[in-house]
Amino acid sequence: MNKELKSNERLGLPFAAGNSNVDAADPLIIGSCSGDFVYYDAASGTIKSANTFPWTTDLATTLRAFAKKFYGMAIGAVAKDKDSREQTVAQRGQIHRVNVAAAQYDVGDMLAPAKQPGNALERDVLEATTDYEAAIYLVVKKTEANASEAQAVPVIRLGGDVSPQPANLSIAVAAEVGDNVDVTFQVQDAAGNSLGGVHSFEVIAAETAGGGVAAAAPDGGISAQTGATAAIITNLHLWVTTDANGTAILRVTQSGAGTFYLRALIGNKMYTSGVLTFTA
Repeated sequence: MNKELKSNERLGLPFAAGNSNVDAADPLIIGSCSGDFVYYDAASGTIKSANTFPWTTDLATTLRAFAKKFYGMAIGAVAKDKDSREQTVAQRGQIHRVNVAAAQYDVGDMLAPAKQPGNALERDVLEATTDYEAAIYLVVKKTEANASEAQAVPVIRLGGDVSPQPANLSIAVAAEVGDNVDVTFQVQDAAGNSLGGVHSFEVIAAETAGGGVAAAAPDGGISAQTGATAAIITNLHLWVTTDANGTAILRVTQSGAGTFYLRALIGNKMYTSGVLTFTA
């Protein structure tokens, strides 16, 4: 049985009424159980078990969608014919003993819900995955061969229906066209995937890759081609807001020879573009 071994954080949360927590593959399985891996259902505002999670397209897509809403492991149950009630969820900062598909697991292995026969997830069994975006647990102790249990810590990305947070920023510098160089910024998640949604960050024009604000701005300025900007220091230090795809394109204009770098600060990390080279 799945259980908590060491706890640093538990939450009391509203679990769905037993009769609304119905297994996606077997309608005779009703209610939630202690040890279930649970997710937040925004439509009902309650916590439900993994085996009720809607199937989307294929297993990989469904696992990624579940991981984004994964809330932890249930401590307590809501049986058939029982009303919605507050139950405890073991969440961040714990080591859990979890049921796994028979195999040997090493420290750092990623785990995701196993698949039931038919298009549904298991409520309380995990198996190995190589997909970071699908993982909901990380193994912390090597197991024996053909183990049916493992010690692991939960990976809680969202705590509900909210957007994943920016973790990286890619910067691509185009070749000069006329007196213009376009620089594309793309917000990314921790796995390096493009992250949609509107995001904001600071950008400075610098003279070197590790430098601060340049002594003089590009003589034609910096303008947004995609997204928007607000000046902190005109054409030298900007507040940049992306479009709905997490993309911003800035055009740097310089009529004479010169070099610049654009340096961006997002999530307390500084990212630096390649060199922007302008010819006379």
